[in-house]
Amino acid sequence: MHASGPPVAALWASEAAIYQRFGFGPASNVAGYEVAARAAFRPGVDLGADRVREVPGERAIDLVRPLYERYAAHRAGALSRDDAQWSEWVTDLPSLRRGRSALRWAVHPQGYVLFRHKPGYDERGPNGSIDVEDLVALTPQAHAALLRYVLDTDLVRWVSYDGAPDDPLPLLLANSREAVTKIRDALYVRLVDVPRALAQRRYRAAVDVVIEVVDDFCPWNAGRYRLVADEKGDATVTRTGDDADLTAGAVDLGAAYLGGTRLSRLADAGRVVERTPGAVSALTSALLSDREPRTLEVF
Repeated sequence: MHASGPPVAALWASEAAIYQRFGFGPASNVAGYEVAARAAFRPGVDLGADRVREVPGERAIDLVRPLYERYAAHRAGALSRDDAQWSEWVTDLPSLRRGRSALRWAVHPQGYVLFRHKPGYDERGPNGSIDVEDLVALTPQAHAALLRYVLDTDLVRWVSYDGAPDDPLPLLLANSREAVTKIRDALYVRLVDVPRALAQRRYRAAVDVVIEVVDDFCPWNAGRYRLVADEKGDATVTRTGDDADLTAGAVDLGAAYLGGTRLSRLADAGRVVERTPGAVSALTSALLSDREPRTLEVF
């Protein structure tokens, strides 16, 4: 990759400690929400006037693909999807169902949700559940309407949904505690070529810092770099002999790269060392984005 490929590598780790040995840092988290079906929204939630309707997968692709492309263009961590990847969604292999239904596609003009229903019954009646596998919304109204649709599905007692830690779901509910939430690590990122990787992303605030990079596994990255980002978010990164404002290892740069793990938190853990007062705060602010990074595919 360093010789001819992209400057950033990413993966989901089967075990948290393994890939950190190779410089991958935990760059995003996923929030697993479990909500009782028909949980009430708080008064005043705007669902909009547009309907949510179910569509067969073969027809849904043409509707949802442009929606996903608009979403992915503005969400850190979202992957591009080619024809083969969309074909996999439609194929919906029975081996992936694990006792659940085939994928069901519910489409809104500004979003969509893919989910499976697992039937179940007990002495109280239907005890089924819904697993949301993919939810994309371009507006708050679409997000609320799609969640409302799966929560109100018949023969269901529980809905499970993997979203970002900043997903609005708990704040939509009349009782936010009804969204029982478990946070776990998700995407791991490795900067294969530090100067190219840092220069290719955009920054939320102007910043001018010298970073000393420690990278034993990819020694070509080791050294000091001056990162200068302007008010528009564009950056230049150059090697320098100037004194470092902060020192960071490859794992920590990967963790902070998408804006999901704050550099200041890494500094509090002793993983990033501040040399110039205020440098960590300045770079933390520059690396942040409006929303938490989110990657829907596990790979």
